[in-house]
Amino acid sequence: MKKSTELDRLTTIWTSQYHFKNLKSNNYPVNSRSGKTFPYIFIDLNFLTYLGSTHIPSEALVFKDRGKKFEWLPLNTVYVEGANYDKQHANIRKFLSHVQNDLNNPDKSAFLSKLCDTLNSLKYVSAESMNYSDEAQYSVGSGEWLVKGKIIEEFMFEMYWQLLNESKMSKNIVCVQDKRLGEHLTTSRSAYKYEYNLFGVNNGKSILYVIPRANGMKYNMDEIPFYIEGVTAALMNYDIQEIRFRSLISPKVIQFIKTSSSSENENVRTENASFKFNLDSNIVTAFIKENLSGQFSTIVRPLYLKNEIDSTVNPIYFKKCTDKPNARNISIVKSSSSNSFPFKNSFVCSEKIDFSNKNEISLKDWFSFTFNKKLISEKPNFDYYFDFEYTDIYNYMIEFNRPADITNIDAFSKSIHNSYFDVASKLTKQTETTYLLSVSIKVKEPVLAQADGQLLLDFVNDLDNINNMTIQIKK
Repeated sequence: MKKSTELDRLTTIWTSQYHFKNLKSNNYPVNSRSGKTFPYIFIDLNFLTYLGSTHIPSEALVFKDRGKKFEWLPLNTVYVEGANYDKQHANIRKFLSHVQNDLNNPDKSAFLSKLCDTLNSLKYVSAESMNYSDEAQYSVGSGEWLVKGKIIEEFMFEMYWQLLNESKMSKNIVCVQDKRLGEHLTTSRSAYKYEYNLFGVNNGKSILYVIPRANGMKYNMDEIPFYIEGVTAALMNYDIQEIRFRSLISPKVIQFIKTSSSSENENVRTENASFKFNLDSNIVTAFIKENLSGQFSTIVRPLYLKNEIDSTVNPIYFKKCTDKPNARNISIVKSSSSNSFPFKNSFVCSEKIDFSNKNEISLKDWFSFTFNKKLISEKPNFDYYFDFEYTDIYNYMIEFNRPADITNIDAFSKSIHNSYFDVASKLTKQTETTYLLSVSIKVKEPVLAQADGQLLLDFVNDLDNINNMTIQIKK
């Protein structure tokens, strides 16, 4: 134990050294995990940096607002509200003139939904990206930006805060723990690039969440990604990251909450498709209806709409229903959308798929499963935490242009039913020219115990077999 004193003589730092040996590491990619319950030590081997500065100030090392047992301590200083009437905010209010908060209605969901929809319709740009453009002649706070429906990302926090304040909305900043990080730091709650601010608006006995998301990525009202679902959060009177970045007044912890969660009943992806196989031209004409709900909508929807992704999430999620091998002439059209939980979105898609062997037609990588043997190649040596529980459904109507006899129907039959997973796969002959391939998958628990690791291997093995199936047609 070593004691040192800061130059200002106001802060004392105790430094301890620990020596470990024979620690085992994870044998699978760590994404979503619970740092409080994992039975191992989390070591961050990244070099410590502080906002790109070579000098590391003491507040980056010492949590002055933590108690002796690392509990949260409420602070006495409270941020004093003040109106902001610069040109940018004044012009934004013009876009929101039709959105009014009914003070007599305790349910604020309708108002917040309109507010989010209106603000999401505007284009968010970074001031840095405009440095060398014609628009750089204007300051970042200029109302001229709004002429083109643009908002500077750097001002999102102030804009949302002021608009909610003027609408007399009871609100707080939600300092939330990203469950993939494994610890709750005062200097960051989740990836700064994606979740810069998270607002919690009181709605009677519940809290509605509003996230002004950067880089053109947009959330609906009360929509949060899986990695801040069901986690402990602190309601604060002002944003804790703003303190670190802008030296504002320290926040006050109002209370602790647990963010809302979703289950396999809300997190649902359904792919209904018709595949017309022409055995003369070796071409498949595909018509697909893709339905996304819950976390599938939150994660994958931006990919369908604008080819945008949350790069903090495992890339295995980012596969469109049209991303099948040898596909061409791809068309994707949004057919319906909902901005209310569970945020159902539907897409009508079509494509042509070429195949070379009319007697053995490969269905390799036709499915968008979130597990494969590359990701999970052996039994996990710790408890395995799933990103979220979900249901994944595929109904493929396979139609040939002339009578065809599939000889390996039984190979498509898979079945798993246990407390963690459900897998059901079946190929059924409908007529002399049509077959129905049905695949249904469920992940039903948030965590799989290490002792049940073989069940995860069996689950992944079946998914890999399904995603590598081949249709064998009698010659």
